[in-house]
Amino acid sequence: MGDGTAYLAEHGWPSPPQRPVHAFTGSPGELLERARVDLADPEVPLEQSLLLLWGARIGSADLVGTQEQRLSVAERAGVRGGEIRRTLSRAGQLASGPEWYAACLYRSMLENLFEGFLGAVAFAVVKPEDIDDVDEELREGLPQAEDAVPSAVPAGVPEGHWWWRAPFARS
Repeated sequence: MGDGTAYLAEHGWPSPPQRPVHAFTGSPGELLERARVDLADPEVPLEQSLLLLWGARIGSADLVGTQEQRLSVAERAGVRGGEIRRTLSRAGQLASGPEWYAACLYRSMLENLFEGFLGAVAFAVVKPEDIDDVDEELREGLPQAEDAVPSAVPAGVPEGHWWWRAPFARS
């Protein structure tokens, strides 16, 4: 192919993740503050801020940040509803393909935003049935992820993020 895809695939790249494919530099508090600042800039992709918030979440057993910081994140994220809805849609699209890790990551980034920052306001941004639809796609698609390996699941994933275990719950 002209874009190099076939060439790279022939040499084993990209390959399915064997360990977590992201690393975070900085403390959970620093990650939260970077995400908070980035959310104020519409030029910074939402996914970047959500990934930083996810890094803060899995890097700490407790809630990170002050009440003011968390409220600021909620306010700044809440006005980016269109991007949040597109990110949720992307998680659903990834669920039925070979990109199991990305599907789980997108869903966890969003769940972290909903649970840790937006709370009930999340349902003013996305419809509960849209979340349910994506979760159903994950339930159906992730058990088919043949390349999934448990060692790729990041440490610190909350128990309620069941989608990370779904690829390994094959009958």
